[in-house]
Amino acid sequence: HLSYAMMEHSWWSSFGTASLLGFLNFLIVSGAGRVILSLTLGKAFPFLKLKKWISTIPGNPTAMDPLLAVTFGAYPELNDHGSLLPFTDLTRGSLLLHGFPPKCRYWSLQAFLAGATSHKLEQCKRDTEIELGEDGSYSVVIGPEKPPWARNWIPVPREAAKCSVLLRAFCVPDGVAYRAPKVRVLPTRDTLATLSAALASCEPLALEDEERVVGGWAAHTGPGARHERLGQAVVLNAVLLGGLDLAGWRQPGIAAALGALAGLALYWCAFALVRRKFRTLIARGQLTPNVSVVVPDPRSDQLKGHPKHLYYTIQYDATKSDVRIKGILRGAFAYTSVTCYGWDSLPPPQFRFDETLSADAKDGDRYTVFLTTRAETMRPELNEINVSAQPTGVCLVRLIYPTDEEVPRCKPVVQAVSFDDRSLD
Repeated sequence: HLSYAMMEHSWWSSFGTASLLGFLNFLIVSGAGRVILSLTLGKAFPFLKLKKWISTIPGNPTAMDPLLAVTFGAYPELNDHGSLLPFTDLTRGSLLLHGFPPKCRYWSLQAFLAGATSHKLEQCKRDTEIELGEDGSYSVVIGPEKPPWARNWIPVPREAAKCSVLLRAFCVPDGVAYRAPKVRVLPTRDTLATLSAALASCEPLALEDEERVVGGWAAHTGPGARHERLGQAVVLNAVLLGGLDLAGWRQPGIAAALGALAGLALYWCAFALVRRKFRTLIARGQLTPNVSVVVPDPRSDQLKGHPKHLYYTIQYDATKSDVRIKGILRGAFAYTSVTCYGWDSLPPPQFRFDETLSADAKDGDRYTVFLTTRAETMRPELNEINVSAQPTGVCLVRLIYPTDEEVPRCKPVVQAVSFDDRSLD
C-alpha cells in the first residue's frame, strides 16, 4: 500500500508539473506571455515593456503568432506590409512621429485607442492628407492638442491613456525596405517653438524592428519570431528539466513530455475557441453560402478597423462546386482585393487584388474571380483562388477609401458554378 501511495503521489506530482510546464509553453510559443508581462508589470519594470514594431500579417518575420494575430487583427489584408506599435503610453505626453513615406501605392497612419468600440476617421491620416516637409519627410503629432508648429495632427481624447500606432503600407514591391517612423514623447507643457526644436530636444524611443524588407509572405508562418519563441520554450524546458533532476525529482522526462503535449493541447483549444467565435459571428448574419453578400455601411459608427476600409462579406462553400464572384475593378476608390479566410480568420496563400485581377473581356472595369479546390486544374491566366486548405469560409471583397456612392454600385455578385466552369455570365 505504501508503494502504491508513493507511486500515485509521483504521478500526481508529474501531472501538476506537466500542467505548469504546458501553460508556460503555451504562453511562450504563442507570445501571449510577453504581452501579459508588458501590460501587467511593464509600468513597474520598464524592461518588460514591448518596445518593438510588430506585424499582424502572417508571414512577416516580425509577425505575431497567428493566435495573437487573429486576436488583435483578424482577417488581415495580405498586401498590407505595415507595422504596429502596440500599447503606447500617452500619459507622459503627446507622440511625435517623424519619418519618410514608404515606397508603396498607399500608406496611412492610425491611432487605435485602448478600449474603443469603434474608430473615428479623425484618428486616421492617409498619404494624400499628410503634408510633407521640404526634405520629403513627414511629422505627425498624436495628442489632445495640436502644437502651433505641427503640420499634421491626429487628435485623441485628453483622458486616453494608451493607444496603438499603426502604419499601413499597401503594395510595397518585393525587396524594398522601409522604416517605421521615429517616435518621440513631447513634454506635457509644450514650450517648443518649432518642429526642428522638437526633433532636437526630444530623444526618439529605442524601438526594435523599425526597418522592414518586404518579400513574398507565407501563410500561417512568422519564421523569425516563431523560431525565437520556440527556442525560448526549449531553453525553459531544459532548465526546468535539469532543475528537477538535480532536486531528485522522479520521472522528470515524463513531466517534460507531458508538458509539451499540454502546451500543444492548450494552443489547439485556443484556436478551436477562435474558430467557434468567428463562425458564430458569421452565423448571426444568417448568410446563404454562395448567394448572400453583406454590403458595408460607409456611415456606420460601429466599424472596428479603419472607417474608410470597407468590406463586402460573402460566405462561400466550395466543397461541391466552384464559386464565381463578379465585382468592380475600377472606380472611385483607392484599392480593391478579394481574399478568402478560413473559420480562424487566417487566409490561404493565394489572393487577388486590382493589379493581379484580369479584367473581363467585355468590360474592362469589371472582373470575375473563381474559388476552387481543384489546384491541379488551375490556369494562371484566370482569376482563380485555391481554397483547398479552407473549402468553406468567408470571402472579403475590400474597397479602400471609396466614395459613398461607390459602395452600393460595387456590390459583388456570387454564384455556385460547376467544377471547371469558367464562363463569365
